[in-house]
Amino acid sequence: MTETHVAQCHCGQVRITCQGQPYPVFMCSCTLCQRRTGSPIHIGAWWPMKDVAIEGATRAFTRTTGEQ
Repeated sequence: MTETHVAQCHCGQVRITCQGQPYPVFMCSCTLCQRRTGSPIHIGAWWPMKDVAIEGATRAFTRTTGEQ
């Protein structure tokens, strides 16, 4: 039996479904992850794209250094 993991944004517009177990699951406390997450520790899990389904309207956000 395959496990299903589901996540969605607070407003419910985007829903992500992942099949199976993630690999790898990791924790990082480098300064880049701290800046990106606003937390002292980042915990992440990766699934192959073939096991991920994204429903709803998504947007891409990019970060810049402020220099043009």
